[in-house]
Amino acid sequence: MPSVFENQELNKNQIINYDFDYVISNKYFPNNGTSNYNLFPSSGNVQNTSDGKFGERSLVLSSNKSYSTKTSINTQVLTMVFWLKQVTNHSANSTIISLDDLELKYNGNNFILNNSSSSMITLNDWTYIAIVKNSSNVYLYANGTLLTSVSHSNQINGILTLGSLSSSNEFYLNDFKLYQTVITTSELDFMRNTPMAIDDAGNIWCKEINNNGTGVEYYSTGKIITPNVVDNSDTFEIYEDKIATKEIKQLF
Repeated sequence: MPSVFENQELNKNQIINYDFDYVISNKYFPNNGTSNYNLFPSSGNVQNTSDGKFGERSLVLSSNKSYSTKTSINTQVLTMVFWLKQVTNHSANSTIISLDDLELKYNGNNFILNNSSSSMITLNDWTYIAIVKNSSNVYLYANGTLLTSVSHSNQINGILTLGSLSSSNEFYLNDFKLYQTVITTSELDFMRNTPMAIDDAGNIWCKEINNNGTGVEYYSTGKIITPNVVDNSDTFEIYEDKIATKEIKQLF
């Protein structure tokens, strides 16, 4: 299992990190990385919802608008990760993500990565999606399971667009990140299962969830907490209550 430090190292290659709690004048979502990749709606104001995976706000993807960067992303390899929840369903094709000639759609029954179909997601459940492109292929994962892969050796060079939905399909999208690196499956599992929060002072907060469902809080001042603090069978979740008045940034 990768350490938290190893996942911190991934930040060196992270170019996009959208926290949909933050909106500038209702006009765009700022990128926590560089302003080159701020996210703008196709029309009108942005739309977010209080229904988030970890209690924060999510982007609403519906048929009335899409969201795009104004600057192209140019890279040979990449990893995109995000939480996705489908709240209404229709059989019409809907584009969830497009980036140059890379496209993830949903047709009411299956995901479609470019022309390759895979299994559906469960309505009203949060699903952790990862799209990983190396120098020759693109892989689609849902909750750590490989759904499909397609050949793709071309350089990516285009703007990122989230949402271009048809009919009554609607999704909530949460905690979107894009890295200019290939993240391994073990690192993806660690990122999905071990979210943590860090406050402005550099203090790391997390909460251990025991097998019996009770929670034990862990707090470290300027130190990294890893699952080895307890044992490898324990899982962690974001614990924000203690620092609700401070800006919280994802650790990875």
